[in-house]
Amino acid sequence: MTTAIAIPEPVEATLVAVSPDPFATLTRYLKAMADAREFADVVCMTPMVPKFYQGNPKAATVAILHGAELGFHPLQSLQQIFVVHGMPAIYARAMVALLKNRGFRFDTIETGPDRVVFQGWSPNGKESEISTWTIERAHQAGYIPKIDPGTGVYAVNKNGNLIGNEKYITEPENMLWAKAAAEVCRRLAPDVLLGIPRTVEDIESEPEPVRVQSERVSAAEMVLASAPAPVDPAVVIETWKTATEAPSNPGAKPDTVQVTDSAKASTESDPPMTKIQQRKLGRLYGERGICDDAEILSRIAKFLGRPVAAPGDVTRDEAIRLLARLEENLVMPEELETIREIMAELKVTDEAQQRDFASMILQKPVQDLSDLTTTEADTLITALADTLAGEQAQAAAEGSAPQ
Repeated sequence: MTTAIAIPEPVEATLVAVSPDPFATLTRYLKAMADAREFADVVCMTPMVPKFYQGNPKAATVAILHGAELGFHPLQSLQQIFVVHGMPAIYARAMVALLKNRGFRFDTIETGPDRVVFQGWSPNGKESEISTWTIERAHQAGYIPKIDPGTGVYAVNKNGNLIGNEKYITEPENMLWAKAAAEVCRRLAPDVLLGIPRTVEDIESEPEPVRVQSERVSAAEMVLASAPAPVDPAVVIETWKTATEAPSNPGAKPDTVQVTDSAKASTESDPPMTKIQQRKLGRLYGERGICDDAEILSRIAKFLGRPVAAPGDVTRDEAIRLLARLEENLVMPEELETIREIMAELKVTDEAQQRDFASMILQKPVQDLSDLTTTEADTLITALADTLAGEQAQAAAEGSAPQ
C-alpha cells in the first residue's frame, strides 16, 4: 500500500500561461475565480474539506487558484494547500510528489533523528541537487525550542509564544526530511514552485508575524484560546458537587474543591502552554468534530490523568506530548476507554482476546490497542457497537418468544 500523494497529469490549460497582455491574464483569472467560487460554495458546506475551509468559500477559492497553478485538481488543492501565519503552503511530501509527476527523481540517501541526506535529479538527469539537514543545523537556524537558563523552561517571545517548533523535539526525523526535501525541490524546480515556494514545515518553524488587526479564526481554534485565564494553584476552584458527595476537607465549603497536588506541582515546575499551542489544540480537536470547550478540557484531562479546569492548567511540555499524539492521529484515551467498555459488555475482557478481536475486525495484526489510529479506532468502535446492538436485539427477541 502506497502513501504517496496522487497527482494528476498537468491540465492542458493552466491559469498562468505566458501572455504579452497582463490584462488578458487578469481577465482569465477573473473567469477562473468565478468558476472556482461556484465550486467552493458547494464543497465548503460539507465536512469533506479541511476544517479551515468549511464555511469559508473565499479562502477555498484562492486555494483552488493556487493549486491550479501547480497542477492540482480543485479537491486536491483544498486537501494539500494550507494557511500558516497567513501564507499559503504545502507539505514537503506534496512538493516531492508534485515534482515526481513531472519527471523529477528523488532519493533519501540517509535518514535518522539526527541527520537526513536527500538528493534529487531533473527529468533529463543532467541537474542534481543534494541537501543535508542535521539537528545541529536546525539548532543554529533557531527552529528547535531552547531552554531559557533564567527560567529553566522553554523560551518564549515577547508575545508569550514558544520560540521554535516543538515538532523538532517530537518528530525530529520527519522535520529534518521535510527541510532537506523542500530545499532540493526549490533548487531543482523554482519555476514550478513559484506560486507556493514555502512548505508548511518551513513556515511553522519561523516566528509568527505580528498582526495589526485581529484575524478571524474558526470556532474550533477559538475554543481554547478564548478560555478563562490560568487558575492560581493556591486558589480554590469553584465547582458543583452532587448533593450526596461529602467534602474531602471538613473545613472547606461543600461547593468547592482544592487543586490536586499533581496539578499544583505540574504548574509550578513548567509554565502554561503558549497561545500557539492552544490554537493548534483547538484546531486538531475541531478537525475531529470536537468544538465544545468543556468536552475538549475533559479529553485533555483524561490524557494527562489529572484535573484540567482551564487551558492554563496545561503546561508547555504536556501540550507538546498531547499535540504529538493528535498530529500522529493515534487513538486517544477516551476512545480506548470506549473500546474496552464495549468489549467488556461483549464479555471480551482478556487483553489477548481484545487484540485478537480487534485484529479480526480491522483485518490487520494488532499488537497493542494503544497503537491504533483514530480512524481505526472509529472503525472498531462502530463494529463493536453494531455487534453489541445485534446481541442485545437477539437476546430481546429470545426473551419475548413464547415458551
